[in-house]
Amino acid sequence: MKLPDLNGIRIGQALTPVRIEEVRRLRAETYVDHGFLSPEEAGSVEHDKYDADALYFGALRGDHLVGGSRLVPRGPRGLFLLENFELNRQGHELVDSVGADLAEVSGLAVARGAGDRFGISAGLYRAMLHFSLTDLGVVHWVAVVDPALHRILARLLNIVVVEIGEPHELGHRHRRPVHIDLLRTIGHLRSHHPAEHAFFMGGLKLDLTLSEPTMMPL
Repeated sequence: MKLPDLNGIRIGQALTPVRIEEVRRLRAETYVDHGFLSPEEAGSVEHDKYDADALYFGALRGDHLVGGSRLVPRGPRGLFLLENFELNRQGHELVDSVGADLAEVSGLAVARGAGDRFGISAGLYRAMLHFSLTDLGVVHWVAVVDPALHRILARLLNIVVVEIGEPHELGHRHRRPVHIDLLRTIGHLRSHHPAEHAFFMGGLKLDLTLSEPTMMPL
């Protein structure tokens, strides 16, 4: 893999109301641009019930938002994937066994004309991985992915992605529920893809209990 070049890009957690709103708006605009939603449907993505529990991440070039994503810990409002997709037996066993130690990754968006979509996406995933391990104590992710995102995760980043349900059409595109075990992925990268392991683990202690500062609030 050609490692992502994040020179000139600052990635971190979006903490202010203004930044959070920018990430939400970018998410909706990107879904419309790619034909996932019509302009009339965009409001359902810009704001939904999961936003109340979500943690937002943004990628900035200068002061301009060029990418964003969200991480939703499992909570009283549930998770989009669990409420909208039928899981297979492995998926049900996973959800039952991990309890609250689970978060959903969703809303990945890269601004039109931002350039290196792969690099920005990879940087956002790295930031969410670090935050999941060190701040949330979460080691399991679920996500709803289309074929393009599945390729980025499984083939370009070599993340271990396990399908846990049947696909169906959502936002005018077939999407599939998947699970990512963060510790299994880290072990896989360490053994088989050392460059990717170095990219994802840079700044993170190997014992996974403490981390050096890896992100700046946006």
